[in-house]
Amino acid sequence: MMKRKLFALACLILCTGSTPSAPLTENPRIQEMYSASIQYRSQAGLHAQHLDEDLCKIAQRWANQMAAQNMMYHGGGEQVIGRGYANGTACVQGWINSPGHRAFVMGGSTRCGFGCQRGSNGQWFYAGVYR
Repeated sequence: MMKRKLFALACLILCTGSTPSAPLTENPRIQEMYSASIQYRSQAGLHAQHLDEDLCKIAQRWANQMAAQNMMYHGGGEQVIGRGYANGTACVQGWINSPGHRAFVMGGSTRCGFGCQRGSNGQWFYAGVYR
């Protein structure tokens, strides 16, 4: 059991660049997703949403879960997901190009959170939460 916990911690640090105590809002990949989201919203004349640590935790847990199972699926709620994109910017662009996902990114939510995790198959899994 202890080996499994240590392995999970090592994966979190190696794959996301964050330690459990580091705020997710400071994670470079999450910052990349947030910057892309702000750029699209700004181009449409919309205000920037607040990058919320609690929402990032929710999104990160979902990205971790999808990566652990090497399977993309929705968990419900105010959530968008993606997989296989090379980086966070490409993922947000994918969401913008999909009418259903675009509605979340460009919607009236005032807070957002993002998460990403690399699966054992090498693909990145992404999640975004809006409220």
